[in-house]
Amino acid sequence: MSMGLGITLIATVFFVLAWEAALAVTSMDFGAEYAGMMVAEAEKTRDAAAIARAKAEAALFARDYARPLWRMGVTATEIMPVGLLVLLGAAGWLSRRHPA
Repeated sequence: MSMGLGITLIATVFFVLAWEAALAVTSMDFGAEYAGMMVAEAEKTRDAAAIARAKAEAALFARDYARPLWRMGVTATEIMPVGLLVLLGAAGWLSRRHPA
């Protein structure tokens, strides 16, 4: 199981580095784009309170996402749970006793 955990951690690091490289190469401002989509979705409701709340949350998200360590942590949480589920499933499947 420790090998599987190591593989998961290495895959997570490579995923995060690949995302950071993609952001750097494309000059994409994902935080601002996502924040804009959050506000656009709220504007469809035509509820002033919901729009104001969405604008505040979007501004907070864009500010946080501009911080590299926070962004890397968020990116890591996208893939690490999947890796851990695969690890646990594979460990359970491989540890089953097969009749001799």
